[in-house]
Amino acid sequence: MLNNFGTTRRAVARATGPALMAAFIICCGISARGQDETAWSASSAHNQLFRVVDHPMGDNNGVSLWVRGDGSEAAMRVRLMIVDPDKVTPDTVLERPMWISTPLKLHSDWTHIVLPRSKFTLHRLNDVSDAVDPNLPADAQGGTQAAPEQISFSDVNAIVLETDVPNNTTMAVDDINWVKVDDSGTINGTAAVDNFESGNLAAWIPLGDADDQKPLSYSLITKPAWVHDGKVALKISVVAPAARRKGILMSGVERQMAITQKSYLVFQPVSLFATVLPSTLPEPGGSSSAVSVVMCADQIQAATFCVYSRKALSNVHASLEDDLYGTGHILRKSNLDVNVVKVWQRLGDGLVRDPDQAGLNPELIVKDDRVALSGMSPDIPLSGPAATDIPADSTKQFWITVNAPRNTAADDYNGKIVLRSAGNAPISVPIDVKILPMRLMNPAKQYAIDLRSRLDPAPDTVPAADGSAFVTDFVSPDVLKEQLEDIVDHGVHYTSIHDPVSTLWDAYDDRVAAGFLPPFVYQGSSDPHDVESQRNDHHAGEFIYYEDPSNSGESKLATLAKNGLPTATYVDDSAEYDNLQDDLDTVIYNRDCDYSEQLIRTHGKRVSMKHDWWYWNATNDDPHANRYSAGFLLERSHLYGAFIPVYQLAFGTDPYDDSSPGAPDAYALYRPEMLTYPTAHGVIDTIQWEAVREGINDDRYLTTMYAALRECKDAHVAKKASDDAQAFITAFMDKPLALLSDADYEAARAKIAGYAVTLRTTVDAYNRAHGGG
Repeated sequence: MLNNFGTTRRAVARATGPALMAAFIICCGISARGQDETAWSASSAHNQLFRVVDHPMGDNNGVSLWVRGDGSEAAMRVRLMIVDPDKVTPDTVLERPMWISTPLKLHSDWTHIVLPRSKFTLHRLNDVSDAVDPNLPADAQGGTQAAPEQISFSDVNAIVLETDVPNNTTMAVDDINWVKVDDSGTINGTAAVDNFESGNLAAWIPLGDADDQKPLSYSLITKPAWVHDGKVALKISVVAPAARRKGILMSGVERQMAITQKSYLVFQPVSLFATVLPSTLPEPGGSSSAVSVVMCADQIQAATFCVYSRKALSNVHASLEDDLYGTGHILRKSNLDVNVVKVWQRLGDGLVRDPDQAGLNPELIVKDDRVALSGMSPDIPLSGPAATDIPADSTKQFWITVNAPRNTAADDYNGKIVLRSAGNAPISVPIDVKILPMRLMNPAKQYAIDLRSRLDPAPDTVPAADGSAFVTDFVSPDVLKEQLEDIVDHGVHYTSIHDPVSTLWDAYDDRVAAGFLPPFVYQGSSDPHDVESQRNDHHAGEFIYYEDPSNSGESKLATLAKNGLPTATYVDDSAEYDNLQDDLDTVIYNRDCDYSEQLIRTHGKRVSMKHDWWYWNATNDDPHANRYSAGFLLERSHLYGAFIPVYQLAFGTDPYDDSSPGAPDAYALYRPEMLTYPTAHGVIDTIQWEAVREGINDDRYLTTMYAALRECKDAHVAKKASDDAQAFITAFMDKPLALLSDADYEAARAKIAGYAVTLRTTVDAYNRAHGGG
């Protein structure tokens, strides 16, 4: 079975919904009035504070709290859920099911809010159907109707205070209680959740990544007007993104543009995979206007830069207009590719279409982000300069890919990227590419991907009503070769084959010619025994035969194993592995299953000695998770490698449309699962696919450093450098890797590269001096 799991870093409670019924509200004093309901804005800052409560809801049936605002039009709603207290960490992912209250407008005086059970709505994985199993990706749901999980409101033991902040806001919360409310709204009993006099402020956890948490601060307050009944309340302050941009960030931009006397600013985002939207501005403290790349020969490395413009720039073209020059060496401009990042609307970032999570997302890496995209064969340029428009008072992100051939000499190569636009002076962006004096090794881990693309003719109706065929499954030989080249360029050398025997060996030959290695994972419709017989006749490399253990797949695995065919499948947890292990040669674990988590905690202390990989849903719009899942976290697990479940899979008729019609009923809820997007002549890259490559590159640097470290220890040279390198990598790999930022990963890679160069240089000199080379 294939699992779909949330990211371990992005601690976001992803459950929103339409406005609910009005809650019963009692104001301060003895009189009562109706609390104003308010719309929940998709464009405002949403901030969340979470805590596990010492005791569950029990025989209570609601929650009460006192709140006050500052008149800034902020709103609040309450989420309730059931969590395992022993598993709550700063990277806790709060998933559905959960109960969510209506958004309530905050006033500038104290208001008593009472929310009985009847004023909460239970939200599961999605708000359309209970047929979705949250532990399965879309293509593994199989149209089965999963029974709704049976959960009880009495078991609620965690609460989230979620704010909707259109402007800078300060609010206070006091005296949160579980309550027992009768039909008339009378409270007949209470159990304290937190009164902030005897409560534990440290129990409250801000949710989200660093960008989510940056605008939010919270503390205890004793100012009388901001305390309801007692001496202390919880103060929550939020700086709205629009206000922060207009004030703090824009003032810094204006200062920098005044210095340069330009109406634009070139800047670097905080890290390679930081989210850059048209409203993004550089953080205070300055940002480089140059692009700096550090890499090795025989490596492909991404870089990025942004341009903010006060005035509108039309028909902007960005390209490297000359080669890069080092000290006696040249890096040809044909080895650098400049693109623009397309920001577009998505219906969420997970498995299902989620209108409540709709918003802009920077995803596509294209030559021209103005070209409309639809269907299977949009005619979009894949080469040449990047082209775009930059509206007034907005930011555009550009993406650079540097491909250093194997024979590239170690040197510092300098050049410039030039942006030309109608009626404006050119914008020059310096670029420096430093090639390290070191051969970068292949990664120690193995990387595979499920490539569904087939060469056999498509059926008359696609998507097929039974879910057996989708529009992205059928490609021409030319497009297949472009896909295969793209996958190899991203560092993946193992793949699946879905072709029937009629086109199987053409598909196999194309993969071998592109550089893919055996074993190949066969997931096609032909009988594995027939495929294995033909494989022997073709003297082809080893195949592994995949079966889904659901839908009688368990017995098929047993039959294959009994007949001596190597088998593989996806495994959810240790219990499923125990049931299947006798029939499995290769195990592909859910990255978030109990065994994978055990390996992460113990730095790879193995229980099973089978050939084992892990997988995760890399098509979710979370490049950060893709990087650590393919890189440092995978290395820490000591698994053999990573298997990425899908390269392209659209369920409706249009892979570019999250709400595309035409999907079979069983798949109508799902967003397209796309690491790349199809075009008439190849593929469009995505930021999440680039993040997979960065993770693989992280592992290549680790592998190279470990090899040099081992050789230095064997030769008894560079003891201090070896000890320093060992101490650094031991300390780094012991950190909560999923919680680190991309900037942390980039800093760690730079340290690893530095140690690797020092150790390699030392041991190579030793070997030469002692006749070893």
